[in-house]
Amino acid sequence: MNGDTTPHRDSGAELTFQRRRHLSRTLATQFLYSADLKNTWTCTEEEAELFRLLLILSATEEDEPPEYEQSETTVNRGEEVNAAWGYASQLIQETMARREALDKLISEAAMNWTLERMPMTDRAILRMGAYEVTASPKGVTPAIAINEAVELAKEFGQADSPKFINGVLDKIRRNLAKSARQETVPPTENDSPATENTP
Repeated sequence: MNGDTTPHRDSGAELTFQRRRHLSRTLATQFLYSADLKNTWTCTEEEAELFRLLLILSATEEDEPPEYEQSETTVNRGEEVNAAWGYASQLIQETMARREALDKLISEAAMNWTLERMPMTDRAILRMGAYEVTASPKGVTPAIAINEAVELAKEFGQADSPKFINGVLDKIRRNLAKSARQETVPPTENDSPATENTP
């Protein structure tokens, strides 16, 4: 998995950063999946905080036998979630705020597929991936965003999800690049508005 890159970070710190960002995206995908399931596209600070606490609690219940209330594993899992939550929260808030615009981009890029036909997990990954591709948060290039979305699809999606998600997000990237090139091309004489000759 290729994660986000930032200059002047040693290999150990870089690996930790990549794992943390991957966890951030995993947490955000889970939240977006839940929002889609409930068809609720607003998120208060209280709701986000409750979700974070539930994530830590569920990890505790999965990792620990009932007789252990707390252990190093539990603490470490909580620390991991807390460390990853800042970027996860950004992904959640920004993706939800832009959902309609992102859905339009996805629909335009997904040939012969409607959003309703897509598996809910794929929709969650695509929305978040489309946000990262279009907004390019600090340290995240479109290539990194697409690669990370594909990794999530391998973990949580269906057998054909990685290929599908890669194709849709890459089409969004290419569409944006094409639009940017068109905007920067200066008009030619033929493009200038015609003017009437007055006597």
